[in-house]
Amino acid sequence: MNEKMIAKLETKGFKRWTKGSMDRLYLNAQACGLEVTYYNTGNVKSARFDGEYISNGAGRRMLNQKTYIDLSNDSVHSTYWDDTFAEIAQALMNEAKAELESREQNPG
Repeated sequence: MNEKMIAKLETKGFKRWTKGSMDRLYLNAQACGLEVTYYNTGNVKSARFDGEYISNGAGRRMLNQKTYIDLSNDSVHSTYWDDTFAEIAQALMNEAKAELESREQNPG
């Protein structure tokens, strides 16, 4: 993955993390449509995903999930119990690639 693609993905809600030989782009759940409000205690008061209300527990689990693209081989990994965030990450990667290809074919 080149630096242009990485920069494009960062504008779509990913954050780059490197340590030693690891180089990853982590996906922010709130950039993917997760909305969470909190009580003063810090507990989740309400949660919505893609505009639909979800349980507070589901919102908390979504906040705590780790989904990333391993930049050494462009593979997507997720700790979330289903494929929701892995699919979002893959779709965003495909979208960024298409946007960059379109820009290269139609400069200006």
